[in-house]
Amino acid sequence: MKRKTGNIKSITRLFVFLFCGVLFTASYPMQESSIIASGTGIELTWKLFENGTLTISGNSFGNGFGIIPYYSFEIDVPWYRYRDDITNVMIGNDIVLIDYSLLLGYSAFRSCTGLMSIDVDNNNTAYCSEDGVLFNKTKTTLMIYPAGKTGAYNIPNSVTSIGNYTFQGCTGLTSVTIGNSVTDIGACAFSYCTGLTSVTIPKSVTSIESSAFYGCSGLTSVTIPNSVTRIGMGAFGGCSGLTSITISNSVTSIGDYAFGGCSGLTSVTIGNSVTFIGSFAFGNCTGLTEVINESTVPQDIYISVFFGKDISACTLRVPAAAIDAYSEAEVWKNFGNIVAI
Repeated sequence: MKRKTGNIKSITRLFVFLFCGVLFTASYPMQESSIIASGTGIELTWKLFENGTLTISGNSFGNGFGIIPYYSFEIDVPWYRYRDDITNVMIGNDIVLIDYSLLLGYSAFRSCTGLMSIDVDNNNTAYCSEDGVLFNKTKTTLMIYPAGKTGAYNIPNSVTSIGNYTFQGCTGLTSVTIGNSVTDIGACAFSYCTGLTSVTIPKSVTSIESSAFYGCSGLTSVTIPNSVTRIGMGAFGGCSGLTSITISNSVTSIGDYAFGGCSGLTSVTIGNSVTFIGSFAFGNCTGLTEVINESTVPQDIYISVFFGKDISACTLRVPAAAIDAYSEAEVWKNFGNIVAI
């Protein structure tokens, strides 16, 4: 009886082993079957799963690392066809470069409007994530904020730089708190954040790069601190909701089209340190009624600075001692009313 009992137990264990083995081998193809698209290129390998997760790792050519490049055309992005299906991105430990340096072209996740989170393997030595937001490993540079996120966001105090395109197209972003450690706001950083209504730029920021807030049509107010020395080309272009702007005395340069297309702008104050005002800087600011220029010396500007606006219907306020100089200076003299501040 003992021998029979032992045989029965052995057979039972063997059956269980085989049964579990069948279950195990069956489960792996199920996982693989959830992949709806994939690809391998020189720079990376990617897989998109049915649940909306896109995994990105290095390629299989033996170099031991991968990069997520910048693309010349939007359709060159490998997962472009599936952009509306992507809700989460998982970046492997062997991705060593995510290129967001160029100002022309298309970033890897630009069209993924439903993207809610970006996660990074803990063993990745170049990047990390927090609350689904992508940073460099030391969390000094904020790199990508998922376009599908909504509401307010507080930038961690460790961040010193907001990278190019970081919040681009985040239409659900309503407000953002920029920490006092941030010194640079990158090109197109908040471009087309149409739901953004206000932003306070801290005194630590020295430069607002090209198109940083371009197309933020919901932006109604912005404070530019005395620390900023340069406002880049198109920095606030197309911010049609802005009604007034004060450019601080620390600013020396206002780039081309910096406030172009701000049709709701009625009043502009230009600080006394501004020496350069680019072409179309206030072009098509059709609601403009008053310009306050605190410089004692009229800037040498092109007629295109106020393109699209009949400045003969506007008032120019300048230092009392400089009224005569402005009355004789090209373009400035075309204001209908030049009076003391």
